[in-house]
Amino acid sequence: MEVLDLLDFLEQNIQMASKNLVGKVSINKKEVLQTITEIRNYLPDEFSEAKNIVEKRERIINEAKREAEEIIERARRRAQDEYENSDILMAAKQAANEIVEEAKKEAKEIKTEATMQAKEIKYGVMNYADGTLSHLQKEIDLVSEQSLINIKKEMEAMLISIHKQIAGTTSTIRENIKELGNSN
Repeated sequence: MEVLDLLDFLEQNIQMASKNLVGKVSINKKEVLQTITEIRNYLPDEFSEAKNIVEKRERIINEAKREAEEIIERARRRAQDEYENSDILMAAKQAANEIVEEAKKEAKEIKTEATMQAKEIKYGVMNYADGTLSHLQKEIDLVSEQSLINIKKEMEAMLISIHKQIAGTTSTIRENIKELGNSN
């Protein structure tokens, strides 16, 4: 299953990504987005595979119905050809009805099983993809939050440094003005 392989690859990239000084993971955004695109491209294939399974089950069910109908028809003809006795005819009808009921029951079980399998595959793929994408979003959010904190700290330090330079320059200008005023 290509989707599962791609999700495993994505998870492994996140887990093995290098960490910066504050312990946050740095990931290759382009590679992650490309992997997500590939996952989206494969999902229709997975759903198509599930649909093919359901269609195959329905063909089996239809074939079982046809066989049951053929068996019933053969039983009817045989009963009419070989037996004129009403007791035997009734027994044959009952046997035919039992065969029909058994065939219907078996067809219904096969259809139910096929439907359940298709739903399990669909929900499994969707849940796995959703979980992996949620985990990835959390990682991205954490990295973004830490980056904003670091930028804020750097900006505060830079503003304090600029303020000190301006204050030092202002003091120097005042002293120069005083000296100019004293020299006159």
